[in-house]
Amino acid sequence: MTDDTSSAAPPAPQDVSKTIVEHHIVTEPQGAKPKSKSATSRFLGPIFGLSKPVMGVVLVYSVFATGAWAYLLPNYLALTEQVKELETQVDRLETAVSDLSAEVDRYKEQNEKLEENLEEFAEQNEKLQLSNALYAKLTKSLNTTVHELEEQNEILTESNEEYERLNDELNETASALESEVDELEGAIDDIGETVLEAARLNDDLFDENVVLEGLNGTLTSKVDTINGVILDMNGEIDRLEETVDDLESILGFLEDAADEVDESVEEIAAFLADQIEKNENLLVENLQNTLIQTATGWVCSFQSFFANAAFIENPDTPIGAADYPEVLLYIERNVLEPLCLDVVDFESFLAADNGLSTPPVEVTVNQLISSVSEYTTSALNYYFPDEGEEGLTNEDWEAAQYDCSNLPDELKFEA
Repeated sequence: MTDDTSSAAPPAPQDVSKTIVEHHIVTEPQGAKPKSKSATSRFLGPIFGLSKPVMGVVLVYSVFATGAWAYLLPNYLALTEQVKELETQVDRLETAVSDLSAEVDRYKEQNEKLEENLEEFAEQNEKLQLSNALYAKLTKSLNTTVHELEEQNEILTESNEEYERLNDELNETASALESEVDELEGAIDDIGETVLEAARLNDDLFDENVVLEGLNGTLTSKVDTINGVILDMNGEIDRLEETVDDLESILGFLEDAADEVDESVEEIAAFLADQIEKNENLLVENLQNTLIQTATGWVCSFQSFFANAAFIENPDTPIGAADYPEVLLYIERNVLEPLCLDVVDFESFLAADNGLSTPPVEVTVNQLISSVSEYTTSALNYYFPDEGEEGLTNEDWEAAQYDCSNLPDELKFEA
């Protein structure tokens, strides 16, 4: 707006005056008489020392300058109001800038907190990754343990089925034994009657022998008398011959009865021997199944007993000197003693089996389970060998009353 005003201003007075003078000089005709001056001209001219043309220009300039000022004054006042409004706006902007600065500071603080949180989250993420790796390893170990437990469960299922089959056979055998016992009791009653009859006949024979011995004594003492009266004794001899015939008949009957008794006793003895052998086999099989269950069923209870120990959480970690004695004591009480196995011999086997020194305190749980399984399997193969293999016999178990604690030292298992 200032630029437009300056461009519209009239030219400087000096230039206008000059132009007018020049024009006056050019246009005024020669020889003309000068015009008379007005009173005003005569009054102002001497005061300002200006000529009439100059004074005219000054007057014209004054008029235009006053009109320009009258035109510019309202605009100036309007500009002043606008400047005040602009100052107000500037104050508002400064206030807004201050508020924005405070917000920027707050956002900086929030950003710093976010960066700290991001660092903490990064650390937590690393810890979670380590935990995931550990959980993966534990999951793998758990899957292995589950697989072993499934195998052991299958073994126990087979054992239970075998127990059921043996129990059925035992029930059938018991029923058969009851029937045979009834028959045996009947046979014993018959044998008792036969024995009583034989005893009666034996008493009669004994009486006859007494009579014969008395007669023999009498005859011996009276041989000379008999020789003298032999003819009189013919009748007596005939009677004695008849008596002898009777005795021979009695003897024949006794011999037949004795043969029948011998045959009955032999049959009974053979039957009883067969039943005894079957019962011995059942006892040995039951003992074998019991010991197998003891040798294979300890792992779950062991893991439950030591559930909070580090070597259970990571079964590949060494048990360590602090926990080894308690672990060995648990194995001794729950596995070795029921199988009548020596703990010192087992500890030597455990160390040799895993390439460790005695005591093998650096053994892991996985190594311990494997060594116990191998050691007890060898012991069971010795206790109950297959045909042709070295080990105990049914006679050895019968002598020990089917209890391994009754076995003599020379028959106990050693690795």
